[in-house]
Amino acid sequence: MEPSSAPRRRIEPARECRSEFRRPSLMRSGSRSACANALGQTTAGFLDLEGRHSVPSPDAAEDEKGRAKKLTPIPRDRLRGGAPADAVSEPEWRTRKSRIDPKLQATGWPLFPKGTTSLRTPYRTEEEETDNGPADYPLWLDRHVTAIVEAKKVQVGAQEVLRQAERYARGLRGSPYAFGDYRCPFLYATNAEIIWFRDVRDPLNLSRQVAAFHTPSALREMLDCDFDGACERLRALSNEHNLLRP
Repeated sequence: MEPSSAPRRRIEPARECRSEFRRPSLMRSGSRSACANALGQTTAGFLDLEGRHSVPSPDAAEDEKGRAKKLTPIPRDRLRGGAPADAVSEPEWRTRKSRIDPKLQATGWPLFPKGTTSLRTPYRTEEEETDNGPADYPLWLDRHVTAIVEAKKVQVGAQEVLRQAERYARGLRGSPYAFGDYRCPFLYATNAEIIWFRDVRDPLNLSRQVAAFHTPSALREMLDCDFDGACERLRALSNEHNLLRP
């Protein structure tokens, strides 16, 4: 009866390297490259229990290469959430000037020019005084503050900062709006990477994350939308129709 084929085992590189250095030829030369070559030979294949060397099949080698390609290293120049790594120690004023200002400018909110008394076009101001402290970015539409943007540095969570914008909205001076305690309908909070938005005209409205600041036309459209009137018209509609289920 012929004995079954002996099982194969992988030789550990460190153990094989020590065994290779015991060879007289390597001990005489003392060459590290010889040990490296020995490691390359042993890790490329297998040794069975009887000491016979065997090389894995080409398909197995290709699978190993494919798995190695999939292990893409994580970039070290980005923080979790997509923020640049250099923003870790960035002060708030730099975040505002280099990251938040361009986003407001791109969505149609230019900075109010110095020496100008009034503008009919939409614009933004900075550090507007309120009864509860200065607001970072009031957004003006039709000569009234329509939104307040509270800005923080990248490391600060934007959603929690929305409460600060709510406090400034309660302290606005000379505003024609009055939605409960708020004198401004729309609020934003951002750390330049994430933007949170809340419509405070209805107390049931919750804050939500948005991809960008709304344009002036978008805010005007939301202001012109009569949500309460639309709900009343919906309630007044008859629900007695042949195609409606009871």
